[in-house]
Amino acid sequence: MEGAVDKHGVIDGAEGTSAVIGTGTLVKTSSQHLASAPARPIVVVLGMHRSGTSLLSNVLHYLGVDMADLTDHVSSNNAGGFWERPDLVAIQDEILLAIGRPISQADHALPFPPGWWRRKEVQAIKPRLIAYLSEQLAKSSNLWGFKDPRTCRLLPLWWEVFRDLNLRPIYVHAVRNPAEASVSMSKKSKIRKVSVATSEMMWLSYNYDILRYVTTEQAPILVDYNEWFEDPAAVAVRLVEGLGIGSDLSLNDARECVEAIVKGEFRHQVADGNDLGSAMPVATLLYGAMISDRSARATLAQLPTIDLLFRSIKPVVDQLHANVKEQAELVSKLAAAEQHRAELELSHQQYATSQKKMSEEQAKLLDAIRANESDLNARLDIATAEVTELTAKELRRHCRMRGLLKIARDWRARACEERATATELHRKYESAQSELSSLEGRLAELTESSTIFRRRSAELEDRNSRLINWATEQRRHVEQLKGHINHRAVPDASILLSTLKSDISLSLDGKIDYFDRVGVSGRIRMTDLPNVIPVVEVRVDGEFLFAQSCGPALPNEEGYPFLITWCSIAPKFAGRRGSIEVPGAAQQIGYFDIPNDLVAYHVSPAERAAEIFGGTISEAQDYQRWIAEHETAEDLRLAQDFAARIEHADMFTIWVFGATDVNFSATIRSLTAQLYGNWEAICIGALPYLECLDPRVRCIEAAELPSVLELYGEDALFTFAEAGDLLSRTALLHLAVTVKACPDFSLIYSDEDRIDPVTGVRANPYMKGDWSTDLALVQDYFCRLALMRSSFLKRGNSSIIDLAALYRTALSCALADEPKVIHVPFVLYHRSYENQDHGRNLASAVEEALRAFPDRFARASVAHNAMGNWSIDWALPAPPPRVSLIVPTRDRVDLLRVCVDGFLHQTDYPDLEIIIADNDSVEDETKAYFAEIGKDKRVSIVPCPGPFNYSVINNLAASHASGSILGLMNNDLKVIDRNWLAQMTARIVRPEIGIVGAKLLYGDDTVQHAGVTLGIGLASHIYKGFSTLHHGRHGRLTLSQDVSAVTAACLLVRREVWDEVGGLEETLPVAYNDVDFCLKVSAAGYRVLWAAEILMYHLESQSRGKDISPEKRERLDTDKKRMRERWGERLDKDPFHSPNLSNLCTDASLSYPARVTPSWQETN
Repeated sequence: MEGAVDKHGVIDGAEGTSAVIGTGTLVKTSSQHLASAPARPIVVVLGMHRSGTSLLSNVLHYLGVDMADLTDHVSSNNAGGFWERPDLVAIQDEILLAIGRPISQADHALPFPPGWWRRKEVQAIKPRLIAYLSEQLAKSSNLWGFKDPRTCRLLPLWWEVFRDLNLRPIYVHAVRNPAEASVSMSKKSKIRKVSVATSEMMWLSYNYDILRYVTTEQAPILVDYNEWFEDPAAVAVRLVEGLGIGSDLSLNDARECVEAIVKGEFRHQVADGNDLGSAMPVATLLYGAMISDRSARATLAQLPTIDLLFRSIKPVVDQLHANVKEQAELVSKLAAAEQHRAELELSHQQYATSQKKMSEEQAKLLDAIRANESDLNARLDIATAEVTELTAKELRRHCRMRGLLKIARDWRARACEERATATELHRKYESAQSELSSLEGRLAELTESSTIFRRRSAELEDRNSRLINWATEQRRHVEQLKGHINHRAVPDASILLSTLKSDISLSLDGKIDYFDRVGVSGRIRMTDLPNVIPVVEVRVDGEFLFAQSCGPALPNEEGYPFLITWCSIAPKFAGRRGSIEVPGAAQQIGYFDIPNDLVAYHVSPAERAAEIFGGTISEAQDYQRWIAEHETAEDLRLAQDFAARIEHADMFTIWVFGATDVNFSATIRSLTAQLYGNWEAICIGALPYLECLDPRVRCIEAAELPSVLELYGEDALFTFAEAGDLLSRTALLHLAVTVKACPDFSLIYSDEDRIDPVTGVRANPYMKGDWSTDLALVQDYFCRLALMRSSFLKRGNSSIIDLAALYRTALSCALADEPKVIHVPFVLYHRSYENQDHGRNLASAVEEALRAFPDRFARASVAHNAMGNWSIDWALPAPPPRVSLIVPTRDRVDLLRVCVDGFLHQTDYPDLEIIIADNDSVEDETKAYFAEIGKDKRVSIVPCPGPFNYSVINNLAASHASGSILGLMNNDLKVIDRNWLAQMTARIVRPEIGIVGAKLLYGDDTVQHAGVTLGIGLASHIYKGFSTLHHGRHGRLTLSQDVSAVTAACLLVRREVWDEVGGLEETLPVAYNDVDFCLKVSAAGYRVLWAAEILMYHLESQSRGKDISPEKRERLDTDKKRMRERWGERLDKDPFHSPNLSNLCTDASLSYPARVTPSWQETN
């Protein structure tokens, strides 16, 4: 039983109230924490049901204790009322439900879970108990008390409440012969289903808990049920003295009060001489010990003996517990059967009534048909006669019409001639009217032009003085610029000197064909200056090394043997990266890991270099090298030749907004250098003198914007720039080529980088992927450089006065139904470091854009954070759909237990089903766990025998799933966030989303999965092995976005999408089945979403092992070949991975060379 005495004399299960037996005392170890202030007394009535607790409460009430006057709550079972406080009873009901003990059920006799009062569900209810007692005690100035028999079993929690409120409980214990109380209880209607034996167990559990959890200092006032009828006056004296209320009530008055209350009808069951012996021995012993010493001290001394009796009857108790559960199940089934029988009888009656009614209606319908048949025959005869007569009349009329038709033909010919004459006269009239309207419009235009000219002349005169002031400011700015340049020369020289102080060498020993991870710590020197390498402190941290073929190709093999040629390393400062190259001439064929014992390295000391432009010198060097290789003088010459050959037909209007005229002039100079000449610039809020820089420049005030927009047609081409930002010389030329190739576009956007306005050095390139709606909602990655039609701008309320307004307008256009968004994968826009991000303003712009589409984004809301960034929260639909999580496994119960327990107990989701797909598990521990977990109604075990085939296993398990959402889950997952499933489900129910994947981490908090990128090998995990603190290029690891594929280790898919594409491809048993599945879903028109906010631990393939054996390598090669047959060139290009980023490694480093070339290079 709960509370058995161990070999040290400590009662098991009494955590927090450790009771020590052997000395006859029961000591509360936590009593030292009671408040030093005098404790207020409170009366607590304890005792088993049907033991006189209500009678005792009635007497206490009349003796002056505030026991809640509830005498109106009487019944045939309790004539004097129950004297229970409803609010307190309701709270205790919730506590019992929280620990799995239903209200008013016989299993109150069962043991409570160890340490139940420390459960968070119970601790969550505890403040309500404290608040209730505080409120009641504040209202009452008398000695206050309460009664609920179930308090006996909840004493550990009540003891904490009394301690927190500094209360001194006075326990009054009502006890009754166990046989007598059990018979009485089993006869009452409220618990009629409880047997006498079960009632005795309840008596034993209630009274034993009283003795376990009440100390000698708090020894209860014991009242035997028989005393009420044998010597009520003695009971009255004991209560008055024990409660200390003698000053308020004399002993004679107390005796009279008790004798008046105690009546014969309260004695429902009197035990005969044999009843005491019919109870269980341990109950008999306990009862006899209690009534032998009214102070309960002798009873405490006999607790070890009673506990030994508990141990001896444990098999009987266990069987009794089983009988109780079985009895409850039978009662439940009987009630269900009765209900079903009643439903069948009702259905039968309804069916008989319906049959009778149908027979009556059929008879009526038959009579009506017969009557109608006779009537129709008569009417048919009449109609036949009428038709005959009408036919004769028609023949006569036809003869007359033939004569009239000849006359009509003659008149029709004359009418045609007159109509032709009228048409010619009308045409001449419309031509004259059109010519008149044209002349009137021209006159109005000339009049308006004259008015505008006069107004602008006045404006130029008014601003002449401002121009003089600006010239003065420019001279002062030039002087400041000279000082700034001289100031920067000193640290630049210092960095250059420090570059000559260190060196690094990295050597690889041996000829190998498979490699593990590398860990090297040291420093490396890198710079963008010719022949000089400055110092940057780095940590080489296990990145991938690449292998190349150094021998002849063999049949059906990619290459043999392997030779290391170059590798990528990871500096561990400021979240930046660099690279080392080792020269090699053979063809690159793949990447592998390298074991530590094959690497020899030496690193010499060096000084750490400074960071510039938000990055490191090594990053700047890498990008400068990339620019030097991809933007050569020859490339510019080819672009100039191409621009000279094509027709500059499309006019581009560049809207420039900003703060200072200096910034405006820099942007305008980049426009005048464009190779494409058909453009105009409208500067919002700039001084008119800027119009002197180029005749294509016009300056307006923000208030003029709406009227200026009205002058453009619906198909005008608009692009935008922030003052101070620059456009590349080929920017408009690229846009012109794209517009000609795709004239029906909705939005065009390009890549971008940052530029220092002083030195002109470019850095921090943003090489973007194709359009992603979810990424656009949390990051402005498409406004620089963006091109759209004027019709879209007008639809967005004509607001482009700042970046936030432009972002809102462009986002609204892109979110329109079926937009055609085109990405130009070239760096066309150079963003000044002086122009900062506007995070909070952009977040507000997103909110406004979402409100424009209430049907699609009703459940989406923008969540701001303290850093000025934002994210999108998606709410679950009501009610949430059922989710079926499929977990394939073969033994490895150590992993499976962590995974499934996380789904069951660490996941907050209301409607969850778990299907464990067992692929021939053989270990006894696994089978025992299946038996244990199968008791949970949410879990089912589906046998999936045969060789391991991940696709077959999941397809079979999915056929048993009942949820509208399917989740493919590996058995080596570990839950991090309780809301992970709710967040994934809120995204997958969006109709345009086909698959949602999560961000998976290794156990060391490095990235295992951040989406699958095609074309790196066949398909690879991007940023694999990076720290979870790393953001990736431009937030790639922290922002939800579209990807080509996600891993099936953790993904959700709607059931209808799963059925539409046919589930997983069963010819791909191990590898790439998830990539194939994602490609099928994309081909069906759905999006694949990687949710960066949803984190899970994933111990990748621990239960299956790595593909390193020859058999597994052969299987992997077979799967690769099959994927090539199914998808061909689709696997070579990932639309969400920029062609300017490398497809040789997974760290999103720059590609040498880029996998895209301008159209003018393709034509040469």
